[in-house]
Amino acid sequence: MGVDLRPDPDYPPHIVADSLALPVRSGSFDTVLCTQVLEHVRDPFELVREVARVLRGEGHAVFTMPATWPLHEEPFDYFRYTRYGLVELARQAGLDVIELSERGGSIAALGQLIAAVGYDAAGKHAATRIPFKLLSTPLLVAAEVLDRIFFSRGLSLGYVLVVRKRTG
Repeated sequence: MGVDLRPDPDYPPHIVADSLALPVRSGSFDTVLCTQVLEHVRDPFELVREVARVLRGEGHAVFTMPATWPLHEEPFDYFRYTRYGLVELARQAGLDVIELSERGGSIAALGQLIAAVGYDAAGKHAATRIPFKLLSTPLLVAAEVLDRIFFSRGLSLGYVLVVRKRTG
């Protein structure tokens, strides 16, 4: 079941609602997937509490979110996260962290940022799109390879957070 506040008419969700007040009964779901949403809500603590509310006992939720990324979906781009902030979001909602992993390390993040900024400058234009792709693809491949060799979690594109609802 999908939820969205501002739905895409080509891909309508099952429910149009504010994720801070989901119109479903408590304990309705075994699993909640919340991908690339947390940075767009004005109260992420309330969102994670709401996810905890709709989970059944020992249910799981999977969140993905950026740590480093240019502004997007403006003006609804509010937050970026660290691993420590994510643990605190889960803790305050009564959720146990099962897994917390980076989506790429520092070198991959830098490569992606250079490509994203370059795309905004040159990749969106028809005349420069192909040359941009020809230049950015080797950069992204090299950044990915180097990231695996010299992984550092000091800078990351984002995180995957898997949590479980506490019972009892």
